[in-house]
Amino acid sequence: MSIFYIKEKFGSASYNGGISFTKEMLNSIPLRFGPVDTGKIVKLVDRIMVIKMADPDTDISDLEREINSHLYTIYGLSPEEIAVVEGLAIEPEEGDEPRIPY
Repeated sequence: MSIFYIKEKFGSASYNGGISFTKEMLNSIPLRFGPVDTGKIVKLVDRIMVIKMADPDTDISDLEREINSHLYTIYGLSPEEIAVVEGLAIEPEEGDEPRIPY
């Protein structure tokens, strides 16, 4: 979810189309339920930054999924909403709701 949001909001923030994550970007994510303990998310972002500074090609997808999981909880997203954010939803027929492929 965080990547979805950041790409949508900051996708053109880099001259080459890439995104450089910053704490300011993370702090700008609107929180739905008011004050939330973002300490776990900030620690994960710090870990990602250290890892990527050491080796930009390192796979951090597990850490990204962990951040996303925290954000899904904060926003109270349903499985259907998560599927839309992750691009997994099947396009609905006219009048139907999006659904998750099984």
